[in-house]
Amino acid sequence: MRIDTKKLNEAMAEKGVFPKDLCKRLNTTERELKIILIGGKDVDARTAARISSVLGVKVRDIEKTGDDYDSGAVSGKPETAEI
Repeated sequence: MRIDTKKLNEAMAEKGVFPKDLCKRLNTTERELKIILIGGKDVDARTAARISSVLGVKVRDIEKTGDDYDSGAVSGKPETAEI
């Protein structure tokens, strides 16, 4: 599952949680969190649940929805044009 970086940043801002604080609470490195924050890594359900628990939000409030995966760039499908 991918975390929606915009939603995650908004949740962090609402709760006043800085990335460094989140790292400590998740027991993860800043590098690993940075990769998640820029949207470069899928996370497992357990990690997403831990993030949502720390922030006091539901997992669905921070995950990317199906609409976000419709573009070819996100899904990994090459975009093609008909000739």
